[in-house]
Amino acid sequence: MYRRFLLPLALVAAPCLAAALCLAGCSAAPQASKSGAAAVQPVSGGLDPELFHHIWINLLPLEPGDSVNHLYLRKDTLFAITPRNAVFAIDLRTGSLKYLRYVNGGGREVGAPVILTDSIVFPGQSNLEVYTPSGDFVKSFPLDFTISSNPVGAANELFMGIDVSGGELADVDTTLNFPPPTQFPPPPAPSPVIWRLMTFGEVRGRPAYYKGVVFVGSGDGALRAVNADRTPAWTLERDSYDTGGQILGDIGIDATGKDDDIGVYAASDSGRLVCVNRADGRLKWQYLAPYPLTTGPVVTATSVYQFVPNDGLAALSKSDLMDLDPDGKRKVQTVNRTPRWVCHEAVQLVSEDGDLTYVATADGELLALDSQTGQIRFRSGITFSIYATNVTDSTIYAVTADGTAYALKPALAPGSPGYIE
Repeated sequence: MYRRFLLPLALVAAPCLAAALCLAGCSAAPQASKSGAAAVQPVSGGLDPELFHHIWINLLPLEPGDSVNHLYLRKDTLFAITPRNAVFAIDLRTGSLKYLRYVNGGGREVGAPVILTDSIVFPGQSNLEVYTPSGDFVKSFPLDFTISSNPVGAANELFMGIDVSGGELADVDTTLNFPPPTQFPPPPAPSPVIWRLMTFGEVRGRPAYYKGVVFVGSGDGALRAVNADRTPAWTLERDSYDTGGQILGDIGIDATGKDDDIGVYAASDSGRLVCVNRADGRLKWQYLAPYPLTTGPVVTATSVYQFVPNDGLAALSKSDLMDLDPDGKRKVQTVNRTPRWVCHEAVQLVSEDGDLTYVATADGELLALDSQTGQIRFRSGITFSIYATNVTDSTIYAVTADGTAYALKPALAPGSPGYIE
């Protein structure tokens, strides 16, 4: 039985914050640090509070034996989700717990939340759970198929992979209301599916969406662009770009830039990471990795980060110009890209700023790398159980094994204690 309830903030947020402060060694009236922020002892005795300012700390009320295994940043909220489908919605600015919900996953772990115009939707196995922005349960959508990917949303619609006919993309309307069964047998429920499209391979990665077009990858190796009316947006052979292998991870897309400059990114188990033009699907550049790529790229304002199994995290510049004549006046973008660096210890991008890139290792240690060379400039020496990937700013969001959630603002610089020259 799944429970849906809202713990009063007066009973949860304040005790949790107080408990977290006690855990971190904070006093009720901490002294001010040199930066002007409250002086907080480093997490687990390892992170210098002068180098990583604690924006907030919150001890999540986990059930015994439960742990956080997914962190998602969505607008102003950090969603921490456990294998038991306990969803903690944390305010990014204050760290206070907005609400705790046990969400019906339909027999499996709930997927990544999607914030729509008027709601928050959590995908289950064959169901969609709809909540208000404040966390109140609205309705549950039963579906006639298994959801195979995390959805992407636009307005009040969701686009997701479904396990039908070897793989399809579905457009689902979340505004429908299902009448209560006031008679027996109950009347047939309206179908929330607007359209379905065969992809000729399973859709496992989250699609991307930009200005009315859905970009989706599938197990047949194709990267497709689909208009809102289900028609193809690219006039290519098979209406798609062929990556040469299965696309198993999320599709990436530039969040900003001129329309002509916006790239769509896909990684396949052929070892190719491709960037294609948003408008016509033609190749802009590619990276040929030494191993099959099973996860999707992470795209920031300046870089593309790709985890390469058996090799580490590779950082590629989105702009890489090649001279065509001796004076360097004519330049074009290189088609075959070489990473700026590969960090063999790193498995995840955590955040970045102008000079440093923060990454996580397989055992949960935090590393600060020189953004240009990839040299290690700092080692945390302590571990977190899970990190969020933040592509907006340098804030680090992480949770320890006991459920203590942290928001940390790095202040590392050459000459700082612990900075490796």
